[in-house]
Amino acid sequence: MTAPTSPEREAHPLAHPADARRVLRLSLRAPRAHVPKGLVVVVPGYLSNRDRYFHPLLEERLAAHGFAVLCVGLSGSGYGDDGRLSELEAFAHNTYAWELEDVHRTLVWARGRPDLAGLPLGLFGHSRGAAMALVAAAEDRAGAAASSARPVSAVVLWAPPSRVGRYRPERLAEWRATGRLPVELGDGRVVHLTRDALDGFEPLPPRLDLLAAARRLDAPTLLVAGARDRAVAPGEVAELAGALPWAEVCTVARAGHNFGAREHPPFPVDERLQTALGATVGWFERHLGP
Repeated sequence: MTAPTSPEREAHPLAHPADARRVLRLSLRAPRAHVPKGLVVVVPGYLSNRDRYFHPLLEERLAAHGFAVLCVGLSGSGYGDDGRLSELEAFAHNTYAWELEDVHRTLVWARGRPDLAGLPLGLFGHSRGAAMALVAAAEDRAGAAASSARPVSAVVLWAPPSRVGRYRPERLAEWRATGRLPVELGDGRVVHLTRDALDGFEPLPPRLDLLAAARRLDAPTLLVAGARDRAVAPGEVAELAGALPWAEVCTVARAGHNFGAREHPPFPVDERLQTALGATVGWFERHLGP
């Protein structure tokens, strides 16, 4: 089987009311010919977007099973309207706080759209996006008591880290000393992250304590881990699972951080990605379906 390249989507760019650098790009795909059984909001990870790795195939699978899918193009991801890394100033200034604001703005937008409002709501995230999905889901459910909005009802996190700011000690030391951190992109360009991001997690705000957020998240949560993930060790996933009140872990044999997906679709899909996708669709069908 081969991953698709460009499923049909509606594009919804949302300018930030106070910062012209930041454009939140939402991409909606709904199942054809019937009312969706639920809405899944997808938060990509660092240096990724809706067109990379497994995201097109994830959208296709969820839509085929009757879900509407809303992919979040984070305003500080660096990706522009053309899907390329062209908004490097926003990328250089991006923070965890920006990303959490973007996820919450996405939920507000979805709840304000008549064809999506009231649908059972799921949240998916990968890697750094999984960290943001975790915190946003916990905050969303905590706020539901004071609101008539339907809260996030199910969560799936692929390769979720147990803490933010996961940089090597020598890189952090350089960042603290110079106020800049060089990041080499895949095409050889170098972007210097500003001090904004560093100051956003040093010292660690209580909001970004992922284990504390996990303890507050009372929605059913599936953690999908690659047994050979070198970026997020299975031990981190187990730590999160131990903190979550309602969690299951799916460990995919021989899988790394992206579960066999290549950066640019189309690509052959093997059993590693099939396992992760099947577990994900099954979880949302179990907890969002009728």
